[in-house]
Amino acid sequence: MLHTWPSVSGTLEHCIFGLTLDHLRRQAAALPRPPAFLHGAADRTAPPQTVRELVAAVPGAHLVVVPGAGHDLPLSRPDVVAEAVGALVAGRRAR
Repeated sequence: MLHTWPSVSGTLEHCIFGLTLDHLRRQAAALPRPPAFLHGAADRTAPPQTVRELVAAVPGAHLVVVPGAGHDLPLSRPDVVAEAVGALVAGRRAR
């Protein structure tokens, strides 16, 4: 009988997501202010559901979805990243 193994990328994503989610849950209390998660709407590396679950795991966190952007936000949309960082430093929510 041939055994079917899960895909390497799916297994890796599951492991990384699990570790990241557990880490975020443990560290959330130490954050000086609620974080913003930036996510490119066209990101094929980090699935939208995974990002939403990460945001939900951190009290007060919010999600900024950048239309048309992929996984390389700092390179493709430095304006959005700069605005989000500036907003966090100023104590505002990123848009």
